[in-house]
Amino acid sequence: MKWIFRLVVFIALLVLLISGALLFGFNGLLSSLVYPKLMDDMGLELQSDRASFNTFTGYMRLADVELANPREFREPKLASISLVELKIKPASLVGGGPIIVEQVRIDQGVIQLIRNEQGILNITALQKQMGLEESGGGAVVVPVPAVKDTTQPEVLVESIEINSDVRYVDYKIEDLDLMLHLALMGEELGTVAGHEWGRIQVMGELLSDRGAFNTELSMRLAPIVDPQKPSFDLEGRILEIDPRLIEQASRKLGVSFAPFGVDPQLVCREGD
Repeated sequence: MKWIFRLVVFIALLVLLISGALLFGFNGLLSSLVYPKLMDDMGLELQSDRASFNTFTGYMRLADVELANPREFREPKLASISLVELKIKPASLVGGGPIIVEQVRIDQGVIQLIRNEQGILNITALQKQMGLEESGGGAVVVPVPAVKDTTQPEVLVESIEINSDVRYVDYKIEDLDLMLHLALMGEELGTVAGHEWGRIQVMGELLSDRGAFNTELSMRLAPIVDPQKPSFDLEGRILEIDPRLIEQASRKLGVSFAPFGVDPQLVCREGD
């Protein structure tokens, strides 16, 4: 009986050691293997200061996460996020069905949308850096294979919450530097065909003037089986939009705008 007891104790200690290595050495694993792989394959320069993962609960926590801007932009960071938390259902990783993400939480983030002196938006430059193609009209086109890739697992996010500031700087327009705060909440979002439609709510406000760019949007979103053919219903309100945001387009039309608002109601089915 003693050897059985010792075996049980040994297994318990081994499990604790492995869990401890994942909990306290997980950021080193990301920094030495995962982030370099993302850089080599997709051109994403990503880093984090601290990270932990619990194999028993499926809880992952990343602290002080940074995503670099493409090199042609003077600002070094595209995004800086203080906290990223994910709760993955462990059984879904081995069951052969969709990966179930029970919760995603992103807090205290700053995302910078920059249009440089050449008129290129940093998000567009990053997509090109990741190997996505551009059509002649400048729109980003994601290559879609003729046959659905069944090797990619389906993902379902049951709950997502994002609180982040968004800075928009446009070097083609003098003195246009806006800072917004956006809050996003979503449920049942993913790529599982036949699943119920997900729900997203977005609320935002301009930090320097909380009466301006006040935003409330609500969306029903079908499972994203084909990224080029989304289906959704969107409605809401955006108040006090800065007319400089559409200055280039309005100049071509020969009209000028004062601050204005819109009440969008959009219906999209299979990309139309």
